[in-house]
Amino acid sequence: MAAVLRSMAGKPAPKPKLAIVKPEAIVVDLPEEASVPSHDLNDYHILIHGEKKIGKTTLATMGDGKVFVMTFDPIRKALPIIQRFMPDWATFAAYLKELEKRAKSGKFPYDRIVIDGADIWYRYCQKWVEKKLVVDHISEEKWGRGWDMLKETFQQAVIGIMNLPCGVWFISHSAWKEVETREPGRKIEKLVPLIKAGGEEILNGRVDAWFAYDYSGKDRILIVRGDERTGAGCGIKGHFLTPKGRQVVEVPMGGSEEEAWKNLVHAFENKQTFITVAESKLQAAKKGGVPGKK
Repeated sequence: MAAVLRSMAGKPAPKPKLAIVKPEAIVVDLPEEASVPSHDLNDYHILIHGEKKIGKTTLATMGDGKVFVMTFDPIRKALPIIQRFMPDWATFAAYLKELEKRAKSGKFPYDRIVIDGADIWYRYCQKWVEKKLVVDHISEEKWGRGWDMLKETFQQAVIGIMNLPCGVWFISHSAWKEVETREPGRKIEKLVPLIKAGGEEILNGRVDAWFAYDYSGKDRILIVRGDERTGAGCGIKGHFLTPKGRQVVEVPMGGSEEEAWKNLVHAFENKQTFITVAESKLQAAKKGGVPGKK
């Protein structure tokens, strides 16, 4: 009997069988009407990248709604905001689970969530996967299994937080990276989010817009639509247009956080009359006013 027990103890535990749900068991209904686009800036998923201390986090926490900041950077002691520090991936996953529980209960407390330090967030995900696979670096796992697991884990987290009943704003530092152009053999330096390629691809493919917070001379600007040297783009249809329907490229951020938020909302509501800061200065010169003002 003891020999039998020893033999059983040496065997690996049987793997649990996965429950397979057949398509015919799922009840669905086909939509008959198109969804109505939101006119609330809080509802959208936005990625903002820029250099340190330029005002990214402050901008993301402005407005009338209740904002919860999940920060992977140190706690912002000088900002009066609702925030929690995320020291690792497991802590983030625990908060996401609690947020999903609140959403399911119908008592979701926030109008916007901010992921502050999206570049660190992705690196923490990689560390968690490496620990789970018991490897020093994800590339050590054979047949690319580690990279596949990292992509799936991060992708599910992004989808999970975007499925919450509010908009999510992702904050990242910027970096100049060498990228290939459409012209064969030609490479240029481009300002892009400081997120590893795999994470940037997943985020940029799912957010409604990604903006670059930068300088034009001494003026702070938010680049809404970029070019071959600046990573930015806007997929929020019907917004960030001038009253005449031209696509806004740059939004002046002014000299204070209140002015920055006011100008962002002004541009979102299609009230900005110029598409770039340079054009704003030309308009102001003709009228004898101050650039960036109504």
